[in-house]
Amino acid sequence: MEQQSKRPLVSVVMPLYNAENYVGEAIRSVQSQTCGDWELLVIDDGSRDDSLKIAQRLAAEDPRIAVHANPRNMGVAGTRNRGLDLARGDWVAFLDSDDLWRRDKLEKQLLLAHRTGAKMIYTSYTLFRDGPSTRSDYVVPERITYE
Repeated sequence: MEQQSKRPLVSVVMPLYNAENYVGEAIRSVQSQTCGDWELLVIDDGSRDDSLKIAQRLAAEDPRIAVHANPRNMGVAGTRNRGLDLARGDWVAFLDSDDLWRRDKLEKQLLLAHRTGAKMIYTSYTLFRDGPSTRSDYVVPERITYE
């Protein structure tokens, strides 16, 4: 069975809009995951910079990356929903085109989901402004309920 036809464990959905300064590094943070069983769906929402070209160049080098262009600007929610429609994985992860993942993000989340039987996993995050010296850590609670 060819790699492209195999169902990936994780579908990573990345909306893309005018992020030429960040998208390459964001894509590389997915490529560097210790869990390599993923597909990355980059969905361009009408970028006017070189974002789409950068994503297409990286996709040409890695068959796990697919780049799609919206027929019209749909906004980030519509673009994420389109990514969900295209996703083939057992799990879906969202990554914005100006964000980065730690190398073991997917591995740790999948292990936790397997160990606990969780249907959804979420994480804390760090927000950087103008470099690592101006950062804010957002720590989420360990458990939440619908209420």
